[in-house]
Amino acid sequence: MGKTDQIEAIGQYRVLRVLGRGATATVYLAEAPGRSEPVAIKLVRFDGSADEAQWTRRLKKLFATEGAMAKKLDHPNIIRIHDTVLEEDQAYIVMEYVTGRELSEFCSFDKLLPLHRVVGIVFKCCLALDYAFKQGIVHRDIKPANILVDDKDNVKIMDFGL
Repeated sequence: MGKTDQIEAIGQYRVLRVLGRGATATVYLAEAPGRSEPVAIKLVRFDGSADEAQWTRRLKKLFATEGAMAKKLDHPNIIRIHDTVLEEDQAYIVMEYVTGRELSEFCSFDKLLPLHRVVGIVFKCCLALDYAFKQGIVHRDIKPANILVDDKDNVKIMDFGL
């Protein structure tokens, strides 16, 4: 287990477990004070080394931009952002926790979804992306790994550009 696996809290949120890891962030399941539903927290840590300073400045700017953009979006097929916190050594976005699987899990020939399900999923994605576009926001990283789908084909698009 790495250092990030052992954290017990992020800000006011109590960490329950790791949900996943990406190139720049770790996502945790957490409990929020005053909320009955758990939240997901995307955490980025900055190491502070001189070699990483330029990358850290850029990453902080991208993180703040993603949080600000996502807060403007209120659509049933887009992950809801509750809070964005930018600190000296870390930054995190608190968002709606959604059960489901990444659409990328259904992209191999042995796991393809039936056409009628695919059409419904694509339609919901188009509605969400059209809504975001009308708010002046372009996703910039739309791909199957950034689309969550549950067993009832409810769709949630996440990661708007970070």
